[in-house]
Amino acid sequence: MIIAGLIAAPMGTKISKRMNTKVLQAILAVLILGTAIKIWIDIL
Repeated sequence: MIIAGLIAAPMGTKISKRMNTKVLQAILAVLILGTAIKIWIDIL
């Protein structure tokens, strides 16, 4: 995970500078929603 983070972090900063902030917000919202759904499924 550390190696993947070291590789992906610089790529993410370059991509995020070129992307629209609304797109980044939507991606983050989908990731948070997916995580919340998985946690609820695991609890139930």
